[in-house]
Amino acid sequence: MKSLIWGVLIMTAAFSLSCGSKSAFDVNAELAKLAPVSLETDLDLLPISEKKCLGKLVEASHIIDDLFLLQVNENNVKIREEISSTGDQPVLELFDIMFGPWNRLTENKPFYGSEEKPLGAAFYPADMSKEEFKNFIAANPDQEKAFTSEFTVIRRIDSVL
Repeated sequence: MKSLIWGVLIMTAAFSLSCGSKSAFDVNAELAKLAPVSLETDLDLLPISEKKCLGKLVEASHIIDDLFLLQVNENNVKIREEISSTGDQPVLELFDIMFGPWNRLTENKPFYGSEEKPLGAAFYPADMSKEEFKNFIAANPDQEKAFTSEFTVIRRIDSVL
């Protein structure tokens, strides 16, 4: 449910003006651009089996949200805890909507901290350059399919001697 509402919020806000070249990011102004949407239905119309199924779907959506948060940036859980500890509810709300400290409506400019959003999200090491990516594929053409698959997450591992 959260994912659906998040999607509706982002699509609605996409038609708003971005904060562009403001010198200080105004989280409340960004939140004001987003139109909250409440989805309601009469669950009494559903048979018990469908209510149980719907409950499982909601549980699954929470797991998907948690996974997506980590896919955006593996440090997002830590960053969210840090924001939560400050008690800054508007920043926390925007973080939850954007699934990270970057405003998706302003070309992923950070609204919390100064770290740029990693280009490869958490699928590739944050310090991996395009050149390194291309060089690896050129040197290992047999691994190109696995290396570029949407199901692949690449991590650096230190050699163990």
